[in-house]
Amino acid sequence: MRNKRSMPTIVEQAILSVDGFEKIYKTFEQQVILKGQSKSTLHNYIRRIALISLHFGTLPEFVSDDEINELLTSLALDPKSPSRSSFKHAVYGLRYYFRMIGQTKRAIALPSLKRDTKLPIILNQTELRQLFIAPTLLKHRIVLTLIYSAGLRGQEVINFKISDIDFRQIEKLSKENLNFGCFYVNQSVCFINCTFNGKVIFSGLNGDKAFVKSCFMKGLTFKNCIFKNEVIASNCEYRGVADFSNSIFENKADFSGSYFANKDAFFSDISFNGEVQFSNSLFNGNVSFMKTFFKGNTFFQNTIIRGNAMFANSIFAAYTDFSNAGFFGITNFNYAEFKETVLVNYVRFNGRVDFIKTIFKTKTEIKDCEFHSICRFNETEFYGKTIIENNVFVCCSPEVKGLTADDKFDFTFTNNTEMNGKEVERFVFLVTPN
Repeated sequence: MRNKRSMPTIVEQAILSVDGFEKIYKTFEQQVILKGQSKSTLHNYIRRIALISLHFGTLPEFVSDDEINELLTSLALDPKSPSRSSFKHAVYGLRYYFRMIGQTKRAIALPSLKRDTKLPIILNQTELRQLFIAPTLLKHRIVLTLIYSAGLRGQEVINFKISDIDFRQIEKLSKENLNFGCFYVNQSVCFINCTFNGKVIFSGLNGDKAFVKSCFMKGLTFKNCIFKNEVIASNCEYRGVADFSNSIFENKADFSGSYFANKDAFFSDISFNGEVQFSNSLFNGNVSFMKTFFKGNTFFQNTIIRGNAMFANSIFAAYTDFSNAGFFGITNFNYAEFKETVLVNYVRFNGRVDFIKTIFKTKTEIKDCEFHSICRFNETEFYGKTIIENNVFVCCSPEVKGLTADDKFDFTFTNNTEMNGKEVERFVFLVTPN
């Protein structure tokens, strides 16, 4: 097969045609390596020295200053190089060459190059949008947007790790609370099928011991992700849709004090394998915890959900506490299972609440709650100790059908009334042997 490159390169031509150039080339190569300079430096400089040597038929030190200046002038005026790149590389190459061979005075005497003070041409928003959506693969889009937004070089992107993300390092004053530092994320954030081996930190104390939280102004997505270590997101704000669906949290997940401003939040089909904190959080929209597994202790104390709350088909394997929570939309615990103690005390339910085919395995407390709409216990199963007392059913008595319990069931049902003071009838169970 015929070799595609039939002609020798400029450097090879100089080695063959100019006496002494091969030695100069080797010295050049050694100097670049010893100084830790890039191969592109060697290529650009030695190529220019080769062209000059071929032009004059001898090495540059044997060419007069007038002849060199005449050549540089022609390069500067060359219409084929409007950016003057040939001229610049020739000057830089000659400076490097003369210093290398000990002719420092000739290097200094070369023309000085003024920096271009013109502003660079930058892409407008429409062009940037076209650039970011051009790749078909999502990971390529993420890399492009990351390079642009963070101003990263190629090598920096290659070495970038997910564990390098720490929102506490960038701080702005929060408009809502001047005691907090707040980092505003103005673009959508999306991670899909990612594994996070280190801590994922959205809030906490920064290097100055000041508390910094993150505020996500647009969508936040972590779908099908695995979090190997803690996720710390207390007191953060989510102004767009927040979606953590189908993810696995191997360690503690702290979303306490979070503010989900306007859009829906999705925590569906999740495995929380450590402690889960949503205490003191506010959801202005709907939130879904459907088919979610809570392995560790789970806290929803003082949580407010203004939209619908879906806990259907979820499993709570450890201690669970909803005390002092407020549910303003429909609340759905259908087919959920509580394997350990669950507290539903001092809770306000403004919308319908359903415990249809819900299973309470051990200790259950539903005390001092207000039910302002329909409450349904249909085919609900109670085991262990259950206390339902001091509750007010504002609109009507709860709908109770087909309740079951085992023979070790310990049931307390006292002082449950409707708004007019009428006592609610005691729940009746079908007892089955344990």
